[in-house]
Amino acid sequence: GTEERPVSESDKNAQYQLRFGDSLETAGAYLGAASVYKVIVELYKNTPYYAQAVRNLGYLFINPFNSAHNDSIGLYWFTQHLNVPALPRGERVRSIIVSSMLRDRIQRSIQNSRKSQLIDSLSMVARIQAAEISSQAEQIADLNADLDQTDSDLQILLEFQKNPTVARRDSLSSEFSDPGKLAEASNGDQSRKNLEQMNEQLRKLREIDLRSLQRRAKR
Repeated sequence: GTEERPVSESDKNAQYQLRFGDSLETAGAYLGAASVYKVIVELYKNTPYYAQAVRNLGYLFINPFNSAHNDSIGLYWFTQHLNVPALPRGERVRSIIVSSMLRDRIQRSIQNSRKSQLIDSLSMVARIQAAEISSQAEQIADLNADLDQTDSDLQILLEFQKNPTVARRDSLSSEFSDPGKLAEASNGDQSRKNLEQMNEQLRKLREIDLRSLQRRAKR
């Protein structure tokens, strides 16, 4: 028959560490169990317990109850398990199946992440466009208001031109700067009406000038 390999001190230490790691994992101390399994992987590679420690690390990192679970790390350890020489056929088949499932899951996760990023990008573009449209609508509303006011101002100016009692602003100003003319214009009802009308026209002209200055300031 085949000669059995003698049990070495390393084998005993590795076996002890493996049992300790298993007990920690059973108790839910996943971080501690991972540390113990890694000690076996680093120090006892030539013992029969190396393959079990590597496999256990793979299962530990795909355990959904492990807060540090990570499919990519789990896949790494299952890949390492498949590299173990003379691995029993049953263990090799199981690791191949688990590795394949993990690759599919990782690929789906990557695709979902890309879809989520694309949706976020499209949402941001939509928000930016909505803000631009809103800003353009406000600008158009302001321009329309300016145009309406300009039309109103033009109508007032046209009425001034049609009214024979109205002179240009310069002549109005010079006329009212003369005290004699002002006293003369104040005599009689008609003169008072003319004076009030011209004062009103002056006020409107000043308002038109002020609005014109405000529109230029906006631009």
